[in-house]
Amino acid sequence: SITKNQPPAPHPKLKYIICTIMPLWQIYHPPGVFEDAETKAALAADITNLYTSVGLPAFYVVVHFNTISPTNVYVGGTSKDQTSKPFIRIIIKHIAIRLDNDTETYRKTAGMIDKAIKTHIYDKDYDCEYHVEETERNLWKFNGLIPPEHKSEEHEVWVRENKPLSYEGAYWSPEKEGIRSFD
Repeated sequence: SITKNQPPAPHPKLKYIICTIMPLWQIYHPPGVFEDAETKAALAADITNLYTSVGLPAFYVVVHFNTISPTNVYVGGTSKDQTSKPFIRIIIKHIAIRLDNDTETYRKTAGMIDKAIKTHIYDKDYDCEYHVEETERNLWKFNGLIPPEHKSEEHEVWVRENKPLSYEGAYWSPEKEGIRSFD
């Protein structure tokens, strides 16, 4: 089941996979890893496929590659420049629909993430750590538009067109609701 006040899952597999909207992947890596456009594009494509395979628009998926010197990364108080293996740290942020709070759902979700990064990280024998954050949907907008509810008619248009489009209810502002701003 989905957290209270959330729309139902649009796909039968969604009970067991990431069913959140607007994934942001922040990938921190040392120099020499994910340096060329082809390598980055291949990983970004596999990450995007993770989400589009369950009906989300590709433009929801954002991947940032952040090169960071191993001398600036410490794990357990030890600099990663003292190890021979590249260390990859990934922060994944999801918005909108929360995963069920049960071990099976979390393990299946982690398994799908593992599958997406396998050939790019695990098969290369890199050290890797990741975590997933589920953030608040109510503070999320695209070009000033409130994203439509998952599986709504408006959402299906966004999926089909692969871009944010205006719809009835897409705009909200404090002034529109008669709420004083913070000034």
